[in-house]
Amino acid sequence: MYYYDIFVRHAFHNYGDILREVAFSIKMGQQLTFVGSKSVRTDFDKSGRVRFPDENFAREVMQLHTIGLVDLNIDGTPKRDRWGNKISTYDTRDILTFLRAWTGFVSNSWRGNHENGKDSIKNDALDPMFLSSIENHDWFPKLDLYDGWIGDRYPLCYDLPSRAFLRSGKPSKCLY
Repeated sequence: MYYYDIFVRHAFHNYGDILREVAFSIKMGQQLTFVGSKSVRTDFDKSGRVRFPDENFAREVMQLHTIGLVDLNIDGTPKRDRWGNKISTYDTRDILTFLRAWTGFVSNSWRGNHENGKDSIKNDALDPMFLSSIENHDWFPKLDLYDGWIGDRYPLCYDLPSRAFLRSGKPSKCLY
């Protein structure tokens, strides 16, 4: 699958669908070197050295695909601080937080039925990447740009009322 095909397929969908497919694209993972990136904890446990995950994709998503470098007013003009300097949308701390979300992704195994085999790296260039295992992914909480926690406002299992899965109107299946 070519990168261009992602945009053709989602031309009339929403931006979130495009960004999701770009993020899981093996071509993007190879280009921005986050495929196979491991959490700091995993690398430290295995090698005894502190190595940070690759930050290319986290930086590119913020800089080129979403919010840009400078915070903007509703009319598109740059927001300024009290000294007249442009206000940045993110800093190094944000990049270091976001790069942790992009750890543990790997490509699928090469499939002989549709791959041309000319690549020196034998991986599946058509199917999206996936999280290899929980140990390679950074499972610690991550801050968003406004110092809230990513995932806040989503109900956790213990937040739901008791036996919520039995509420009327919930779809159900009879399993034999």
